[in-house]
Amino acid sequence: MVADTRSIVDLRLYASVKDLLGKDRIDVDWTDNMTAGDVRKKLCESFPILSVANAQFTISVNRRAVGDRELIQKTDELAILPPISGG
Repeated sequence: MVADTRSIVDLRLYASVKDLLGKDRIDVDWTDNMTAGDVRKKLCESFPILSVANAQFTISVNRRAVGDRELIQKTDELAILPPISGG
């Protein structure tokens, strides 16, 4: 039996993104030099409905909203947040 050597990160989903996908977390394959933009791309490939909302969700790393160039570490806490509006 061969051990599963892939690395994954847990991606938490909130609010409308959670409702849209019908789940509150997703495992994403992690690779060296992976960026938040790579996570966005993987999500849109795995869940095409998110492509429509591509520019409308924010990726959070360790509870901080980041841009697509942010490097992701295997131990990071990732989340997808819908657009936030207020007044």
